[in-house]
Amino acid sequence: MKKHAFKLAPISLSVLFSLAGCIEVDDSGNKQVVTSLNQQNAILAEQNALLSQQLQEEAATITVSGAVFDTDAFMPVSGSVATVQVLKGETVLVDSVSTEDGLFSIEGLPASSDLSLYVTFSDGSYVDRVFFITTPPAAEDVTFDDIGYLSVSKPVEVSFSILDSQSGEAISDLVFSGTSHSGTSSYSTAYMYQHVAEFDADEGVYRITLPKYLDVTLRANLDVNGDGDVDYDLAAGNNAYIVGDRLMLVSANEMVDNVVSLSVDAESPVETKVINVSLLDMDGNPIEGASFVNDENETVVSEYNADEQYYVISADFDGYLSLSMPSFTQEETTYSSGKITIDRYTNSQTGDYLRIYTNGFDTNLSYNIEDYDELFLAVIANPTADLFNVQLVTSFLSAEDYDYTVYYSEPVLLTDEQVSLTYERVAVTPGNESTEDNIPVGFTYITSTDESASINIESGKNSTTFTLSAVDPLLPGTEYTYEIGTLLSPDSSQEIDVYNDQRSFTTSVAASQAFDINDVYIDNHNYYSNGTILVSENTAGVASNYTNRSGSLYLHFPTSIETLNYLVVNVTGYTQNGVDYPDTESLDIVLNNNVRVSKTLGVVAAANEDVRNEASVSYTQGSTMENGVYEYIAYSGQYLNDNEADNVNAVTLNYEYQTQDGETVSGTLTLPVM
Repeated sequence: MKKHAFKLAPISLSVLFSLAGCIEVDDSGNKQVVTSLNQQNAILAEQNALLSQQLQEEAATITVSGAVFDTDAFMPVSGSVATVQVLKGETVLVDSVSTEDGLFSIEGLPASSDLSLYVTFSDGSYVDRVFFITTPPAAEDVTFDDIGYLSVSKPVEVSFSILDSQSGEAISDLVFSGTSHSGTSSYSTAYMYQHVAEFDADEGVYRITLPKYLDVTLRANLDVNGDGDVDYDLAAGNNAYIVGDRLMLVSANEMVDNVVSLSVDAESPVETKVINVSLLDMDGNPIEGASFVNDENETVVSEYNADEQYYVISADFDGYLSLSMPSFTQEETTYSSGKITIDRYTNSQTGDYLRIYTNGFDTNLSYNIEDYDELFLAVIANPTADLFNVQLVTSFLSAEDYDYTVYYSEPVLLTDEQVSLTYERVAVTPGNESTEDNIPVGFTYITSTDESASINIESGKNSTTFTLSAVDPLLPGTEYTYEIGTLLSPDSSQEIDVYNDQRSFTTSVAASQAFDINDVYIDNHNYYSNGTILVSENTAGVASNYTNRSGSLYLHFPTSIETLNYLVVNVTGYTQNGVDYPDTESLDIVLNNNVRVSKTLGVVAAANEDVRNEASVSYTQGSTMENGVYEYIAYSGQYLNDNEADNVNAVTLNYEYQTQDGETVSGTLTLPVM
C-alpha cells in the first residue's frame, strides 16, 4: 500500500544576512567613540547568534506518518476518502492530504510543536475527529515520527428528550455539547471541534451526530440565565446525573430515545412569617425570660407579649427557618436550650404544608400543620436537674475555614485546657536510614505521631454555643480532629464528658496546588518500571529475586483532585504487548467535590523488605510513587506488563473535570504503564 506524502516548503534563512555585517572600527581616533562602536559590535554579534539559533530551530522539520483507523473494524479505513489537515493553533500548515487506504505521511512539519491533525470525511461515512499531538525535537535536520493510529468511528444519530417533570413539556433552552478529540484539551482550539446538539422544535427532542464507537459524555450548563444558580434539578433519567451546575449524559453515543426529566429550580420567594410561641412549664404555666434567635443571622427575633403570654417572632421565610432558644434562668430555675425548625413541603394533591421539628424541650416532636402566614406553637421548657446533665444538641463544621461550632443543652464552661486540635504526621523510615533508631535493617516502619495546633474559643448564646477555630493556617491534605474534653458547670462545681462532641476532618489541597491532568499516571505495582527493577535489594543488602511480571493496573491521581467539583474517566481501550484492544470502563473519581476513590501512602521498598505498618494507614508498595507521599488510586480494569521501548503497553482514556471556579476541561490521554 502506498503512503500519501505532502511536503512543506523549506523556511528561508536569508534573514540571517540582515545582521551579518559588523561595523569596522578604526581605533586611531577618539577612544570614547571606539568603545561605543565596539559595544555596538558586541550587541550585533549577540543578536546574530540568537537569531541564527532561533531560525535553525524553526528550520528543523519532522515527517509525521500514521494510519486513519476504523475503531469498529480495527483496521485502516477503506472505501472512503479521509482528508488530513494540519494546523498550528488556528494557522493552517497543510491544507489537505487525502488517503483512500488510511495511510498518510506528511513532511516538513515543525519540530517541538503543538499541532492539530484534523481528519475529515466529505461523504459523512465517519465522524470528523481532531488529534492534538506534539512533535518531538529534531536531532538532525529531518526526523521521522510514526504517531500510530488515528482512530475514527462511523456515525450514529442520537435523539433524546429533556422534559419538565411538572408539565411534561420539552425543555428547549439547554445547550448540549461533547468532545471526542484525542490528546490534551488544554489546546486553545479544542472548543472548535465539539459536537453540539440541536433542538428539534417540531418533535420536541435534541438531535446530535456522534461517533458510534467512541465514548462521548454530553454536558449542559444548568445555569441558563447566568445568575450563578442552577435553574433545573434532576428528577429522573438514565445515564444522567448532575455535577455542580452541569447536567451530564454519560455514554451519549449509546443512548436510544433517552428521556430525562428535570424539575424547574425556581427560587423560593421570601415572605414574612409571624410565629407565636407559648413557652410553658411542666404545670402549663407561661414562662418569661427566654429569647429566640434566628440561626441564619444570629439575631434575636422575639418579643414577649405579656397580655397574650406568648413570644411573638417575626422572621423572613423562604421555605425554611431555624430558631434557637438559648438556655436561661427564670425564678431560680434553669431551662435547657431548645430549637424549633420550620420546613415547607409540597404535596401534589393537597398543596403546601409546614413540617415542625422541636428539639431540646421536654418532648421532642415532629408534626405537620397548615401553611398559614401566622402560626401558633406551644412547647414545654425542659428544666435542668440539680445534677449537671448537659447534652450535645447539634454541631457544625464550616467547609470554608474548618471552624467547628457546638451547641449544648445548657450553659457550660469551656477553657483552653479542655479543647485541642490534633493531626497525624506519618513517616516512612527504612531500616538503613540511621544507626541511632530502633529499626533493624531489612525492615521499613510506617509510624505516626500526633501533633497539635493552637485554637481560639468563642462562646455565645449564654455559653451554650462555642466556636473553635485554628489560630494558624492548617496544613493541606491533612486529617485533623477537634477534641472537647470535660465540660464544667457554670459554677465549676460539677463536670461531665459529653458523648460525640468531637469532630474529625481532612483539609483540602492548597489552592496554589492546582490539579494538572498531566500528573495522572497508570502503574501495575509490579516493583518494576519500564522493565527495570525499582529497588534491587532490601535495607539489609539482600538482593530481591522478584521477577518482572504483569499486574493489575491502577490510575494514580494527585491529592489536588480534592479541589475539583468533579472528575470522570472513561477507559476506551488499551495496548497489550503492541496489540490494541477496545475497552469500556467508566470511573467516577470525584463527584460533587467528594473524592470517591482510595487514598494511599507511597512506600519505596524492595519486594523482600518487611514493612511494618504501625500507623495503620493504607499504603502501596511496588509502585513508582514517592516515599511518604499520598495519592489517590483507582483500579482501571486491565492486567498488563510494563511499557517498554520494544513492547508497548498503554491505556487510552477520555476524561472530563471541573474546577471549583467552574472551568470545565475534557480530553483524551494515552498513558504508558509504569
